[in-house]
Amino acid sequence: MASPYRSGRATAPSVAGGDDGLVDALIQQFADPLAFYRELVQNAIDAGATRVSIGASWEASAEPGAGTMVVSVRDDGCGMSRQVLENQLTVLFRSGKEGQEGKIGKFGIGFVSVLALVPEKVVVRTTTGDTDLWTLELRSDQSYELFQAPGGGSSGTTVTLHVPLARDEVDRFVDGSLRALRKWCRHAELPIHFVAHLVGEGEPLREARVDTPLSVEASISVRVEEGGTTVVAGVIEHGSPQLAFFNRGLLLHETTEAVLGDHVRVSIQDGRLEHTLSRDSV
Repeated sequence: MASPYRSGRATAPSVAGGDDGLVDALIQQFADPLAFYRELVQNAIDAGATRVSIGASWEASAEPGAGTMVVSVRDDGCGMSRQVLENQLTVLFRSGKEGQEGKIGKFGIGFVSVLALVPEKVVVRTTTGDTDLWTLELRSDQSYELFQAPGGGSSGTTVTLHVPLARDEVDRFVDGSLRALRKWCRHAELPIHFVAHLVGEGEPLREARVDTPLSVEASISVRVEEGGTTVVAGVIEHGSPQLAFFNRGLLLHETTEAVLGDHVRVSIQDGRLEHTLSRDSV
């Protein structure tokens, strides 16, 4: 690859000189290391994407049983400019979505979730379509390099994680990926396709469509839409109650406490709902 347009280090401007401890603490807030799927799908929705394609490809290395899982999340959204990459994506607590109606992300820290899996590197390839193609290579120590190439064509962004992974951990990783996607993105407002395979083998390990309409698992359910809010409520005979909140189909918060009764499950969708900074409430 050509010499980088710029090299640098992802920083937290609220701490003089940056603070690795702060970044580590932010990574730890994502209790599920696979929650990065939600953050990247959220970014795609906020970028106006009409679809998201997720691939997980495992390739063996020279060492027996070892290899690398390459996870890519691709969208056809508006893409990012150099200014967005340098002044927002690589700077914690700086979000270009603040105050923008209809945007889910607010705090500018979601992208750091890609480091929760301790990848060897994260590569972001993005273009707005009418400008150059930018490639950002981010390493686990938060250092990065930014490369420039002639652009053109369709806008969009692809985020690729290179994660060291043993062969005997592949099935668990793939199953966990689908569980995470179906938890966080199960009612996303755009199509999400997932496919996993072993490099060099024909048939996919898994292939699935993730998104489904807003719903609850219940014997009887009703759906009410009014003023930008959609509520689906159902009555159950067995199992745990549930209360879940969504923004544009992405899960913000859910609980199995009997907030509305022992035999009731409710899903609420509203574009005005926001998660807290710690992502533990709305």
